Amino acid sequence: MPSSPARPETAGKEPHQRASETERSYCALGYRIRANVALEGLPAAEPASACGDPVSLRFVREDVAWPPVDVGATFHPECDLAEPLQANALVLADRGARVWDWYTAFDDLPMTRVRCDLAERTITMSCGENLDRFRVSYHLVSPVLPYWARRDGRLGLHAAVIAVDGTAVVILGDKSMGKSTLCAAFLKRGHAIWSDDIAVITPDLHSVYRGSGMLRTSEATARVIFGDDVLLRKCSFSKHVMDTGPASVSGETEAIPIAAIFHLSPFSEDPSSRIIRLHDPLARMAVLRNLGSTAFPAPRPSAQANSSRRRRWPAPYRSSR
Repeated sequence: MPSSPARPETAGKEPHQRASETERSYCALGYRIRANVALEGLPAAEPASACGDPVSLRFVREDVAWPPVDVGATFHPECDLAEPLQANALVLADRGARVWDWYTAFDDLPMTRVRCDLAERTITMSCGENLDRFRVSYHLVSPVLPYWARRDGRLGLHAAVIAVDGTAVVILGDKSMGKSTLCAAFLKRGHAIWSDDIAVITPDLHSVYRGSGMLRTSEATARVIFGDDVLLRKCSFSKHVMDTGPASVSGETEAIPIAAIFHLSPFSEDPSSRIIRLHDPLARMAVLRNLGSTAFPAPRPSAQANSSRRRRWPAPYRSSR
């Protein structure tokens, strides 16, 4: 059993990539992503695979204006458009029910914009310089694709997911509650990270889609669990990141059944234990409360999302007692 996950190179060492004519396919959060750039941390889809709903990802090298020329958008969080966007800040420009933009400036790079169009099923990333593969992948994994899933009417939870014997253990919790630390501990014991920081549930509410193999954690935590020789991505725009490898769960499995749901609570709420296994009705309440997580902006309601609320809650949301 390996004592530590695959060790990627330090961020920034790899050359910036250009868009190519070669199309690559990846599976993540219930979508088949067809990209004109290489991604990492996501499982590759086989050419004959039919996994997920198709979404097109394109990187285009072009200058992005800030503030936007067309200011008919609602910005989250609210910001002073007369001021330059701070380095590594992230702003959502909502242009309606089907189109929105993300704006950010990575370190000393020019402004980056991600245009998301639900009607066309396209995600277009634009920047005046070629972005390295890590930044493209990281930005897609958080927050672009999770927010897309919520706006697309899917049940997306702020949670970590661990694959144990072919089933999913979902760990709900607010920021800094220790979800990634638990993932690292399970990884050390030979289990796989099914999805870090986001859990997108299948329409029947029984399973969870595969997400990214990137695990965000603090340097101190990683060294305690894996030892001093563990290599991490050092990002100025994020916590340290370790790539656990998209092949940690083999095969073309797109989703695995949920075996258990846990909730991480602060010590002040439950002095005896920070991790609680949820049963009915606590599971339902925790899931509904999690939908309002500040980790991702609240999406607009959709007909598909409303219809999901009327479905009968299956196990493990119901008590088996």
